Amino acid sequence: MLRRNGTRSSCEPCRKAKVKCDHHSPFCQRCEARGISASCVYHPAPLTRSPAPDVRRTHKLSTQQYQTCFGVLDLSGDRLSEPTLPSTQASFTAPLAPPAKMQIYTNAASNAIHSRPPSSFGGSDVELNAQSAPKAAGSGYYGSTSYYSVFDRVDHVPTATTDSQPSGPAGDTLSAGIRDDDPGVSRSLQLGSWILQNLQHVSIIQSLVDMYIRTSQVSPTATLIPLKAVETLQHLASGDVHALAQKTTRNTQKPLQVPPEMHASTFSTLFTGDNLRWEFLGLVFAWAGLALSMSLLNEKGSATTPDGISKTSFAQLLTACSDACITLCRQNAHTNDILSWCLYENLILLTFQHGEASHASWQRLGDLSTDILALGLHKEPAATSTSPIFLVQARKKLFSAAFRVDKSISTFFGRPPRIPGHYCDVGLPLDVDDNLFHQENFCVDHLRSVLNTAGWNIDCKIRPASWIRMRHTVGKVTEEILELSLGGAQDNLVYKVQDILTRCNETWNRIPSHLQYKHSCWNDGTPPGTCLMLLLVYLEHLQNEFQLQRLLCRQQRCASDALINISMRMLTAAMILPGIQVDSVNIHRDRAWILLYYALPSAGVLAIDLRMRMQQGSNPPRSISKSEVIRHTSVLAASLQWASEPSGGNHNLCAGAAKTLSRILDEILDSSGQRSEMSTSGDVGGTMSGTVSGNMSPMAMDMDYSMLVEHDVDSETFLNWFDNLEWETMHQPVPLQV
Repeated sequence: MLRRNGTRSSCEPCRKAKVKCDHHSPFCQRCEARGISASCVYHPAPLTRSPAPDVRRTHKLSTQQYQTCFGVLDLSGDRLSEPTLPSTQASFTAPLAPPAKMQIYTNAASNAIHSRPPSSFGGSDVELNAQSAPKAAGSGYYGSTSYYSVFDRVDHVPTATTDSQPSGPAGDTLSAGIRDDDPGVSRSLQLGSWILQNLQHVSIIQSLVDMYIRTSQVSPTATLIPLKAVETLQHLASGDVHALAQKTTRNTQKPLQVPPEMHASTFSTLFTGDNLRWEFLGLVFAWAGLALSMSLLNEKGSATTPDGISKTSFAQLLTACSDACITLCRQNAHTNDILSWCLYENLILLTFQHGEASHASWQRLGDLSTDILALGLHKEPAATSTSPIFLVQARKKLFSAAFRVDKSISTFFGRPPRIPGHYCDVGLPLDVDDNLFHQENFCVDHLRSVLNTAGWNIDCKIRPASWIRMRHTVGKVTEEILELSLGGAQDNLVYKVQDILTRCNETWNRIPSHLQYKHSCWNDGTPPGTCLMLLLVYLEHLQNEFQLQRLLCRQQRCASDALINISMRMLTAAMILPGIQVDSVNIHRDRAWILLYYALPSAGVLAIDLRMRMQQGSNPPRSISKSEVIRHTSVLAASLQWASEPSGGNHNLCAGAAKTLSRILDEILDSSGQRSEMSTSGDVGGTMSGTVSGNMSPMAMDMDYSMLVEHDVDSETFLNWFDNLEWETMHQPVPLQV
């Protein structure tokens, strides 16, 4: 970007600090070195003041060029023109870049779209001010300790916000939501117009959404909205995007109210067609992004879409569009069910794009948990609730799914969960299909004939609600373990662990037998995707027992036979995946996560314990085969090298873990005199270590295990080292390029 005198302009941090800027795009090296890349923006007119409030402004976009992380964006004329793309992505020109005033940062410091634009652009923040935004219907759920609870028997209660609407004509009501003289709204319209313009690819998006709805096994939202609701988007890209963005924003500002008598088949009319809302568009973009991201992991055909767009870039664009829709929704003071669905699917999408260890995933989990608690989804609906039954079940499914994700990510990071279970009393969703609620002749009495007293379906079929119920049940035990593991000093720790261990096994035994994993399922005709889900839930159960045995062994500083046995069970179950050769996108997607999360800790315990026993001349438990431990560990180390693509979010984690296991194997084979034999059969020791270290990034090289193997460490030391890894810094996401 050039100044009027022809010299290149400096970024805002360098300009304000009066230091020399290297003018690199999208971020200068000085800002990257200082860790403030999120603030590194190039303002076209940094000294320009905001216009006076009484100056009339039109919705016509500014005739300026902005420097964004997508390239140079020309905002001349009435429509957004295509950006000047970086040379590496010059072939990708179909989708449009978002307005520069709503920049999307995807570096290591900030992986999520900012809900507010950089303040250096001048003018007010993008959030609608009190004069332009209609009042929200309230702040959400109020618990028994709130100021509101003392008025629970009063009909009309003065709250912080009310449902009151302007009493003037309809035109005044509409203008109250969007005003021409509000610079923040102008920026919102630019972002909204960009989102709608990317619906030029609606046919591709629709096919992706159709694929996701048909193939998703565990999504709590995929079957709630009929596909015909997505078909209503076909005509949007061809219309006036400015007017439509304005109308969609007005719709989004209104509270989403569901009449008690509403049927599930007509629910989508509240947020489609003339009632189109940004929450729904964000959900659609997230669905499409998930479908495309999963297909990329097992794609054998063309690397481009039918429109000639790079599929990788298009997946990033869909993520950016979903994030942008959430940004526009966040300008309002209220939340609703559709936004919470959008946040959940967006969270899962971010784990695809950036890896489970990214800060973006952790940050979006916070957004989701905040909205869930604000909506009161953690509380069982009152008997006097007027919400339709399909919506009650949808809320329970979302809460149960989010509860499980929260415990999984919290365990992975070793952080306190965002959704504390001891404040939640909502029941499990019923084990029924969502299309049951869409039937015209549906009645509640029909549920009693297909469910047992525990809420499980008696037909022994596996449906999305089945997975959600199972994983929530296991997740409740996980939270108790987190409380013991991450909390302070505990009295009667051994007693508490033994109590949880007993209830852990009792909980698993109460799950219907057809939902319990059996190794034979891979060969009895069960679909591979179903086998994978059965394995995942089983591993989650074993992980709970593994963590409990760790707690018992933590004071002993050595691995007990019980910990060795559960580690062997978990490793044996997880190592079925490297031998599965099926074209299932789910298996390709989850292989790296399973190997890292379940196989690596258990293999580390077994390998280190075996090394110590061999050095001491003692034998492992009779139930453990030394050759089987060595075989599983060597296969795991080799599998970790190819489990994640070099551009994947988990690549560095897998590479570092492979090197660690290789070092331990070297020690075992050296002490047993079997190094030469293993080298002949595949050189698992030396060659593997060299290969991994040669392909690892400098960040992954920091995971060197040499300091541990030089000392007489035990399995608990290894697990503590594993727990304390800087998972977030291991992930370096590629800057978003469209």
